[in-house]
Amino acid sequence: MKDHYVKDYKEKELRQFILAYLLITVAAIALHTDFSADNADLLDTLLKMAAMDIWVSGLSVLVVILNEIWSDAMKTKIVYGSMPSDTIFSEIAAGKGPFCFDLDAARAKYKDLSTLQPDKQSAEWYKLLHAGREAECGNVIEGQRMQLMTRDICMSALSLLILTLLTVGIFAVLKPDDLEYLWLFAVPILYLGVMFFVTKAAAKNRARRFVELVIKEDLIKTQKKPIQIKVKQQRKIRRKCKEEVKWLNVFVLSVKQN
Repeated sequence: MKDHYVKDYKEKELRQFILAYLLITVAAIALHTDFSADNADLLDTLLKMAAMDIWVSGLSVLVVILNEIWSDAMKTKIVYGSMPSDTIFSEIAAGKGPFCFDLDAARAKYKDLSTLQPDKQSAEWYKLLHAGREAECGNVIEGQRMQLMTRDICMSALSLLILTLLTVGIFAVLKPDDLEYLWLFAVPILYLGVMFFVTKAAAKNRARRFVELVIKEDLIKTQKKPIQIKVKQQRKIRRKCKEEVKWLNVFVLSVKQN
């Protein structure tokens, strides 16, 4: 159930982003279309507009497929450069902050992990992530969903930008004397360019917060364990005392009767 929730952004936010691109592009094409009655080629113009809209719709569907073609390693390289989890334990040991958790407690617990290679640090961090997911920690599950969502929206912006530029290139080759197609896609290209850099910054920020959140939840869980053990010990002592009192009462009663 939690896996479906983590990835349901593909059916919600990601589709909304692609739909926004589709609507902006269709609107840009419509603004450059002459619908006046004086246009002698109005029917031909409408047919061209319909063909362009169908083409753009095809691009919007194709980007969903491209998102599945991009490997996770390639997405990480393009969006983040490297995941914050690669050096998180080294940063904790060095005190490079600020962090959203107790730095002293983190240093004490993860001091043996700070000297590991980046891939080993990332592997240890993923163990903490897996433990948080298995414990069904709501903050961890929500954090992972937001991290994956911002990453895939950024990659969708890049995929749409590549496909749109490819479309402009095809029209430029087929009709080198007609620059109208360049103006048709000027607004969508500008929109995608801005969205790529904005979502890239948002994705990097979200990934950093997610990595720290997993550490924070692991520290909280560690701090709760001694308290839970202490409570269990106290319950055990109370139970033992009750049994001793019970046997003592039985002994006293038997002495009185004798």
